[in-house]
Amino acid sequence: MHQGRYPLYGVTARIVDLAEFQTALKSGNPYAADTIVPVGEIAQNQAILLHKIDLGVGTARDFNVFFTARNGDFTQLVRFRRVNGKWCQATSVTATISGDATLFLRVNDGYPINIDGKPDGL
Repeated sequence: MHQGRYPLYGVTARIVDLAEFQTALKSGNPYAADTIVPVGEIAQNQAILLHKIDLGVGTARDFNVFFTARNGDFTQLVRFRRVNGKWCQATSVTATISGDATLFLRVNDGYPINIDGKPDGL
């Protein structure tokens, strides 16, 4: 969900499955793991389903989503962990330019937390 103060214009999302990225990197074509989704405009407080992904039967899935818009770029890390047979999610959003300031963080109940107190994979 877009949490910003202003609408986003001309948005494109590049979704990278990090497991596929490692395989693609070894084959010499790192962009083979990318899924490009033209989004268009996103109004304030609007959520958009970008792409449906089957999480499969594993225990963890990691995605990085790079959003490019006419009025700003940002990166969303999306992490899934299977806990007691159920998928839990953690996600964080940072501004691409500053990179270190977290704009948004959401962690589902039951999602694994590392020894340093951070959600696994974020």
